[in-house]
Amino acid sequence: GDSQRVRQALTALVSNSVKFTPSGSVQLQVKRAAQSDEMGTPKLYFAVSDTGVGITAEAREKIFLPFLQADGSFSRRHNGIGLGLSIYKQLVELMGGEIGIESTEGQGSTFWFTLPFESAYSAEDELDLRFMDYIR
Repeated sequence: GDSQRVRQALTALVSNSVKFTPSGSVQLQVKRAAQSDEMGTPKLYFAVSDTGVGITAEAREKIFLPFLQADGSFSRRHNGIGLGLSIYKQLVELMGGEIGIESTEGQGSTFWFTLPFESAYSAEDELDLRFMDYIR
């Protein structure tokens, strides 16, 4: 994975959640996804959840399209031009992942994406790391 692009996507999703959550909370979650990709490579699941304004079912269908906004009046008040989510959708897909949204109008949203990541360590490296922790 491209750590800089992952950081950019997470920063954008957190920023949007904060922007559209006038009161309440924003939560970031990262965990290993339940399923690997078709090649058996493990995936990580990233999710940004908020208790903000939420998004209508109609708007959810369009939210990842360029130059479209869920609610133009609200987005204009928050300086949105409707490009960000389409760009991050392309980035996530270029890295072999998927992106999506779950939302209930008036109750908040969860924007999530998954990305395949091969382990940076072999089983032997992991054993060595555990041994190093033990001898410290």
